[in-house]
Amino acid sequence: MTSKILRLACIAVLSGMLLGGPGMAQGADQLTVVELFTSQGCSSCPPADRFLGELADRDDLLALSWNVDYWDYLGWRDTLARPQNTARQKAYNRAMGKSGVYTPQMIIDGRHEVVGSRRDEALALIENGQRKPFSADLVVTGSGPVRRIEIGSGTPDTPASVWLVGFDRDHRVHIQGGELGGKVMRYRNVVRESEQLATWTGKPTVVEIDLETMRERGRDACAIIIQEGDAGPILAALRFDVTQPE
Repeated sequence: MTSKILRLACIAVLSGMLLGGPGMAQGADQLTVVELFTSQGCSSCPPADRFLGELADRDDLLALSWNVDYWDYLGWRDTLARPQNTARQKAYNRAMGKSGVYTPQMIIDGRHEVVGSRRDEALALIENGQRKPFSADLVVTGSGPVRRIEIGSGTPDTPASVWLVGFDRDHRVHIQGGELGGKVMRYRNVVRESEQLATWTGKPTVVEIDLETMRERGRDACAIIIQEGDAGPILAALRFDVTQPE
């Protein structure tokens, strides 16, 4: 969808700063996106889950946990997994020329992948990212429960997807089967919903967001991610906190 104004559910926080009124999203191209594909059925994942939790506390990062479902056959059905999460991981790996998927896999800015428990390698990729400045202005305006995000004119190399990602900041799960049976695991910034809202081709695009809808669906945070294609390099990201209406 490229022409419809979509009412979503969030209040914009760019690089950790609440926007109370009009503002240019100057930090959107500096907010590095770190995505961990993990599973409650994977005994190799807990160190990566803890690492992602540390990254989730950094204001300069958008760190997200995407629980996948392809290990469910091992004896425990992941309570946070979604087929869409698995599809996103597969799309990333196809784009990177890889034939399969694994956990824990960390994708950094849609450009690099690393085993999620390899802290030093992951931190090096995070700190030495080479993302180019976003070619368009991002402006956030509005008051009360509604915010308006304007993506200006630009020159993307390819059409870019505009994703809404709804996530929960903290989940603790008592796993009762599979490789991690008997353990209580903590998951941070857990993706619970994702949807492509628009395709940005370089022409001005507008999205309106309404925090009440997301809160009613049980979310407490969300983000907009703009990336080449459906799983290519990330161009910009905005982080949102869901709060009570003004």
